[in-house]
Amino acid sequence: MATGNCTSTARCPIERQLQRCLNKLQEWADTNGFKFSESKTVCVHFCTLRKQHADPTLTLNGKHMPVVEETKFVGLVFDRKLTFVPHLRYLGTKCLKALNLLRVVAHTSGGGDQQTLLHLYQSLIRPKLHYGCIV
Repeated sequence: MATGNCTSTARCPIERQLQRCLNKLQEWADTNGFKFSESKTVCVHFCTLRKQHADPTLTLNGKHMPVVEETKFVGLVFDRKLTFVPHLRYLGTKCLKALNLLRVVAHTSGGGDQQTLLHLYQSLIRPKLHYGCIV
């Protein structure tokens, strides 16, 4: 997003352009009967620069959009540096729950046969790992 040398009092040209786009989106939504969810609408400033720079100040429908470090979008967690470390942590906790279920099935008194365990792995764990891997 805004990566130029902007002072805190003046708005960057990029920030002004983003605000104009948000205004057009809001106008389109109002015309077509849509409404943006204010609780789900956030701004993430994707940037790999190490130096400090101001986050953009953007509004949507008259409300300030909070700038966050990371956000979840269609099941993927995006962070501002695009490292995907928060997504991998989230994925690890999700897969651990399914893996614990698989352990329980494998260690019951009768024990699950190898084919059943493989099917459970392919249906419970592998889809979580494959989803969004192209990103």
